Amino acid sequence: MRWHVCVRGLSSQWVLPFTTCRPRPQVVACVLSSTFKRGLNGTRYSKDETKRFREMIAENKSLGEIAEVFPERTFMSIRSKWTKITRAASPSSCRRWSEDEKQRLLDHKLLGTPWSTIAQQFPDRSLSSLNARWRRLAPAQLRKDTRSSRPDEYTEQEDAIIKECLKQGMHWKQIATDHFPNRTLRAIRYRCDTIGERSKQPMGFKWTAEIEQRLKKLYEEEDLSFVDIGKTLGCSVNAARARNSILTRGHPRHRQAWSEEANADLLVLIQAGRSLDDMAKAFPEKTYAAVRRKAYQLRRRHDIPVSRQRRSL
Repeated sequence: MRWHVCVRGLSSQWVLPFTTCRPRPQVVACVLSSTFKRGLNGTRYSKDETKRFREMIAENKSLGEIAEVFPERTFMSIRSKWTKITRAASPSSCRRWSEDEKQRLLDHKLLGTPWSTIAQQFPDRSLSSLNARWRRLAPAQLRKDTRSSRPDEYTEQEDAIIKECLKQGMHWKQIATDHFPNRTLRAIRYRCDTIGERSKQPMGFKWTAEIEQRLKKLYEEEDLSFVDIGKTLGCSVNAARARNSILTRGHPRHRQAWSEEANADLLVLIQAGRSLDDMAKAFPEKTYAAVRRKAYQLRRRHDIPVSRQRRSL
């Protein structure tokens, strides 16, 4: 059953949105209160009200304090009025660009001035407005020629400075402010992360067949985490994880086809009601996913009900 509430007041009618259940009295009262406010006081703000509104904004009054001065207005109406007044000089208004502003924008861009500096010269224009006006004024080829070039590669001296700062425990923001004012914060942050990860792995560390065997043993047999594996092998956590992923993807057991004998043995285990863990242990040369996939295929082929069994943790 669908419910709706219809309230008549004065010469207007307000209908609440349809709901799938009977609305609570508190919700109805709240919506009706706001509805009557809009109906009785939905007119525009008078000049005196607008003047009083501007004065309170100039006094840095909050929206709550302004709402107390205008009790007949809804909070949504007050917030909308506050937005219109505070953004009167913003690019969202219909104020047109003067010829002087257009020329100044062109001059700044042709000189290679960054957008952040240009925005300071146009306090009443947003960055998106400046960018959109630049696209309209300048032809496509000119915009392409004035694009900022790719930042220069980091030199050995710059990397040495970053390493020394990281050893001292400096934050990447402080490093960018003190030593690299010509580079962006994002670029310095990425470079610090890269160098910091390199410093965790000893210089001259190379993967050998013996180290890979130790990695495989620590991960599969001893069930250690990559953090402990990295400490044991003397490499970084990401290096141990990446090497294990490479070894797993390139393992020969992923490319071996199931023989008729293996299919028959697996079918016997399925008919005996063994779990997937037991099946995987019976085929150590196969991955757990390969055993599960083949077991599913055999069940469907021989019309064996699929039992929902979870892998033991």
